[in-house]
Amino acid sequence: ILERYAKQPRTVCGADTRTRNTSTTMYPQRTTCQLVITMQDGSKGIGTGFLIGRGTVITAGHCVHEGGSNGNWATRIEVIPGRNGTSS
Repeated sequence: ILERYAKQPRTVCGADTRTRNTSTTMYPQRTTCQLVITMQDGSKGIGTGFLIGRGTVITAGHCVHEGGSNGNWATRIEVIPGRNGTSS
């Protein structure tokens, strides 16, 4: 389910004035996490979360469950705090 969202184009309305934050080893940026999610059927997707304590990540429900009463749960979630490009 998450894989199909990653393939859609992303846009920013108006001028894109965003800048990349490379201070990902400093607080609070280091608490932001990339999630690499594997679903029961083997499909993979990505999501985000944030650390709130030792071993505890907050994320959206759709990152861990496909939805609906017959939806599947993620079988594996790799948590990468403070990701900065290829540096993790």
